[in-house]
Amino acid sequence: SRRDVVEEVMKAPLRRLDNAISHLTDCVHLLRMHATVLEDIQSRYHKLLWMHRIQTFLGLSATTGLLSLCVFASAPMPVTGGILGVGALSIGALQYSNSRQLSNYGMELTNSDGLAGSFKRTHSREIGEGDEGTASCWERVRTHLNQTLDGQNNGGDFSGLERVSKAELQLLEDILEDEIPKLRRLASSTHFNR
Repeated sequence: SRRDVVEEVMKAPLRRLDNAISHLTDCVHLLRMHATVLEDIQSRYHKLLWMHRIQTFLGLSATTGLLSLCVFASAPMPVTGGILGVGALSIGALQYSNSRQLSNYGMELTNSDGLAGSFKRTHSREIGEGDEGTASCWERVRTHLNQTLDGQNNGGDFSGLERVSKAELQLLEDILEDEIPKLRRLASSTHFNR
């Protein structure tokens, strides 16, 4: 009847608001998944990077220690020069090997299998529960994340890509757990009609 039509028309702003909140929720879920998987990839990459830096530092320390010992013990110049040469070549070879390994690892992390592995690692509970929403979200995020990493990943180097912080991930979680429910309560018909 006419009255029913008028009531439905009057509810239209509420439905639009509810649709906007639903869209916001969906966008935050996508962003959180994107950021979570990206943070996993970055942390694994940086873990190997720091391991390589420690190796280089130890190589430099060992070479410096041996050179100091040679100087302190007044070793002949050919011995000191030999230690310097071998140390420099060893550190150079180590740096070359580490940079190649890091580059390969970065490419491995960002290929399809690497992305799938990070997704499985970061969302294992949801996957184990058979959460279709998470699977659907991943289908939508995977392609975009792959494109983002292809554009930013220069031969396995993530230095041009800003790190995702735990605080940023927590902020997204807070939006989903606190802010969106507040918006829903404010937009509910009892609050809307007041």
